[in-house]
Amino acid sequence: MPERPPSTDAEIEEVILRVKKAAYDQDAELARLRASIANLEAAVEFQKGAPNRMHIPDDVKVVVWARDGGACVKCGSKKDLQYDHIIPVAKGGNSTADNLQILCQKCNLEKSDRIG
Repeated sequence: MPERPPSTDAEIEEVILRVKKAAYDQDAELARLRASIANLEAAVEFQKGAPNRMHIPDDVKVVVWARDGGACVKCGSKKDLQYDHIIPVAKGGNSTADNLQILCQKCNLEKSDRIG
């Protein structure tokens, strides 16, 4: 059954307000969608330019572990050990024994992406 057209000023005003609200809601949704797509596209572009994490070969790990005595080269800890790139991969470093060292998690986090 079709609705009747608005007949009073109050009904006409209500229809106008509802149409405006629907238009504003649609504009807001489009703005959210545009922002979401822009974020996704930026993430994809970032991933394209991000350095690839190189797998550290097992034989290189053995050499580094033996050379560093199975302990953090900064503090001597033997807990939460990690292989650290002296020259970070993000700055062109590779996964050779000469560019790797053993650091504990704390020292590695403090070093971050600095060289050394």
